[in-house]
Amino acid sequence: MTRRGQFRGRAVDAGVDAFLGLRYAEPPFGVRRFAAPVPADDAGDRREFG
Repeated sequence: MTRRGQFRGRAVDAGVDAFLGLRYAEPPFGVRRFAAPVPADDAGDRREFG
């Protein structure tokens, strides 16, 4: 569990864990095109990919 929600990854190789489909920031469209990243507001509960 993190401050942004609960995430489930999977081991894809020895010592390598994959966390798929996580949004780290809002897409850089419109007024955000050349601005600093804005944290994604829908991190929520991500335990399954797809």
